[in-house]
Amino acid sequence: MSNFRDPLGLVRRMLASGNRAAYSALFREGISVALKPFDVMFGALENHSLAKDMESDQPLILIVGAPRSGTTLIYQTLSAYLDVTYPSNLTALFPRAPLTAARLQKLIPTKRRPDFRNFYGQTTRMRGPNDAFHLWNRWFGDDRYQLENRLSEEDIADMRRFFAAWTSTFNKPFLNKNNRNTDCIHRLAEYLPNARFVVVRRNPVFVAQSLIQAREVVQGDKSVGWGLRSRSADETQDPLAYVDEVCRQVTAIDTDMDQQLATVDSNRVVEITYETFCEDPKWTIRKIVSAFDGLELAPSMSLEELTAFQISKKNLLTPEEQSRMLQCLNADDTAFAPSTTG
Repeated sequence: MSNFRDPLGLVRRMLASGNRAAYSALFREGISVALKPFDVMFGALENHSLAKDMESDQPLILIVGAPRSGTTLIYQTLSAYLDVTYPSNLTALFPRAPLTAARLQKLIPTKRRPDFRNFYGQTTRMRGPNDAFHLWNRWFGDDRYQLENRLSEEDIADMRRFFAAWTSTFNKPFLNKNNRNTDCIHRLAEYLPNARFVVVRRNPVFVAQSLIQAREVVQGDKSVGWGLRSRSADETQDPLAYVDEVCRQVTAIDTDMDQQLATVDSNRVVEITYETFCEDPKWTIRKIVSAFDGLELAPSMSLEELTAFQISKKNLLTPEEQSRMLQCLNADDTAFAPSTTG
């Protein structure tokens, strides 16, 4: 099921964005049509190979957190500086044969400098890390904002077989970020014994603000839901109802994440904040590496070259939106940078 209200309008907004990651996403969407026959052919071959049971003790590093909490930037950075494999934008072009595409990825030269630009989860370059809905939808369905019911034993076995095949093929840990997986941390911990979780938190004021902006940019209408646990708002009675809905979304995700993590062995979890990561990414990466056995730094990259990321604290809301949001979140405006106007 599609979660985008106006796909053509979204294309226009992406073209007008000036964002290279948006252009890359549109390019990939275009060529995916031409590649479908190859996807079908490779998929038949891959299904045959996946029928064989494999074993692997390589960890599966799953980045989880609310949408707009900084998970994409952290995913991009970890994929560059850790010695891991990950589903890329190339593998997304072959949803029936992602493992085959991952093997082909070796033919694409690696850029010396990582590109940290993104557009609402979309990254640049064919080797760029991908959310991998093309993988997770196999078991959790096509709705990007809600999960289907608990998986069958057959689906669980298929999931385990797939990730065992992936990590056996490359003999490296698997890394992925998918915000929808935030809704099933406890299930993934049960289904995948090798799963480890990097839990990302961010000041809820900025998560909510960014979600409001995402509704406008991606959906073209702030009243239309965007992201995990989102719901559209009825503005007929209250023109700011969407602010309440976003605050409910942020609070619900955070509360549910706490409840799920309480059931998962703490040795399988590393919790970080977006703010701390941006201020000192080297320290955060070393913390993650030391927490999980089998995880190492990428030998081809120098972590010492990695510098801090800028954290935006701008207020992008109208005064009415800001007041409503702060009230809903029981917060104050001290999180925002002081205004320089006036």
